[in-house]
Amino acid sequence: MAEAARAARVKPRCSASRVVAHGRAFEQVHLYDPARIEADLRGLLELLGEKRVVDRPDRYEPRA
Repeated sequence: MAEAARAARVKPRCSASRVVAHGRAFEQVHLYDPARIEADLRGLLELLGEKRVVDRPDRYEPRA
């Protein structure tokens, strides 16, 4: 999450469960092929940087 936020130049406000889901899907599609992973990793980080959690005023977020 931190790397995706750094690449997008935003604060890390991603959903952890969404990041895990995208990471698992990425892993399954690439089947541990290092060349494909290296070629597509930047795209994954850009995608995660775009998936921002909106402010949820009624939600308690102790780490915010």
